Amino acid sequence: MSTPQSASSLKSNRLLLAATLALCAGGVGLAAFILLKPPAAGTLPDYYALVAYDPDRRGGHLVPDIDQDVQGERTGNAVHWHTDSSGFRIDAELAAAPAPGVERLFLLGDSFVDGMRTDQTQTIGALLEKDLKAAGKRVEVVISGHNNAANAWYWVQTHSAGFSPKRVVLGLTVGNDFFAQNLDAGMTPDAQPGRVKLVDRGMMDGDLRRMPERLPATVFIPVSTARDAWTAREFALRSWLAARTGWFADSVAPVSGSNRPYAVWDRDIYASIGLFHVPHNDFAEFSMQSVDTTLSGIATLLKARGVAFTVVIFPVRHQVNPRDWRLLARSLALNPSQFDLDQPNKRVLATCTTEQIHCIDPSNAMRAHYAQGGAALYRPRGDMHFNEAGNRLVAALIAQDLRHSD
Repeated sequence: MSTPQSASSLKSNRLLLAATLALCAGGVGLAAFILLKPPAAGTLPDYYALVAYDPDRRGGHLVPDIDQDVQGERTGNAVHWHTDSSGFRIDAELAAAPAPGVERLFLLGDSFVDGMRTDQTQTIGALLEKDLKAAGKRVEVVISGHNNAANAWYWVQTHSAGFSPKRVVLGLTVGNDFFAQNLDAGMTPDAQPGRVKLVDRGMMDGDLRRMPERLPATVFIPVSTARDAWTAREFALRSWLAARTGWFADSVAPVSGSNRPYAVWDRDIYASIGLFHVPHNDFAEFSMQSVDTTLSGIATLLKARGVAFTVVIFPVRHQVNPRDWRLLARSLALNPSQFDLDQPNKRVLATCTTEQIHCIDPSNAMRAHYAQGGAALYRPRGDMHFNEAGNRLVAALIAQDLRHSD
């Protein structure tokens, strides 16, 4: 049965109609602006050419000795990358020990921490160091890339002590850091508390034999042929406009893998919608338990060494921007009442409380930013990564928290 459209849907449809009319009948200047396309593809290497997992590498998963321009946010836009001979994303070679009086902080994490398509000066790590120094701290922030938290645990166990950190900060991305992680796949907990064993050196993102599952029919709104056809046309137009103009680039739904209306997988490397479904399925629970074990293991290991440990939760865009969540839900015909967007964060915070781990969740601050009309914090066209403004906000929140916790 067809259902009436909401006021917000009607408003967005009118805006889309206006944009379409502008494309057809607008003046030369307006048409040129709307149809402005990104530069043609160049030869800049993109992020995935800069990552090569090797558990023996002292710096993490980033390729060592990078010193070049690479692909930025837009096709042909260059940003600079530099890694040292170990693979740390820093400006100079990392010494075995920090300079006298300098506190060394390791920032571990996936592409959010690596700074995917982000200039050297605009990564969370570079901005965090700048903020802490501005507050009078003598500190050195070192980026060490790891595809997931289990890989970071193995690195902490195997390599970190050789560089004398005072604090380890782990960025935990809500989404693929839960579903695509190596505990009980490439690695398994050791009998010795705080330690993990490497059992498959080639495993980078979890056991691919664990196939995704479809979410149950109860997560969707009732089928409506007329509404669904209209929505499909609307989102096709949104994507068409977003591909041709920067000003419309945040009006598409967040990227969600191979999902489509009424057929949504529990996991993917983007939205991982199954993490937010209530109740979550067995694999989501298994994934959360694996994260619990990993955080506990890292905390045990670092506590024995006298190294401070902090976890920072990196929310995906539909968790903090209500507009993104509405777009995602509408594009996939989801029933929002079947989801709790804070569910994975609550689990991590509870684990941190139990394990006495210092934890930072910037989600509420990011929601407040959007509620106040703030600029986009994520890259355009549904990308799940922070943009430069997002990096600045998150780095400032971490710096503020660390200043007060010391």
